[in-house]
Amino acid sequence: MALIMLGIRWAFTLVSIPLVLALILVALVIAGLPAALIGGLVALLASRDAALIAAAVVAAPLFFLLLIMPLAAIGGVFTAFEHNVWTLTYRELVAFPAPEAVLDEPEQPEEPEQPTESGAAEA
Repeated sequence: MALIMLGIRWAFTLVSIPLVLALILVALVIAGLPAALIGGLVALLASRDAALIAAAVVAAPLFFLLLIMPLAAIGGVFTAFEHNVWTLTYRELVAFPAPEAVLDEPEQPEEPEQPTESGAAEA
């Protein structure tokens, strides 16, 4: 099972490379627009270096937020999948009964014994 999960992890990594590249491109565009606007406004009032610093201060947090949030969500889904696989593998190896089988067999409560009249007469 460990080898199968290793192969699935490698496949997931290879499949996610184009997704990461697309996310980087989208994050650059979305974070670059406000950075260019702020940088242009600061360049009118201050030096070029101050404009670049202001643009970087605006763009960096927005870029990383737009990049980290989707990647964390996708990584969380894969981690949940991985944990489920290992849990089900453990259950198969230990051979626990399935939860449905346990629930399908309701326990019958034992009825208390009723004293009989013949038993009461003998006492």
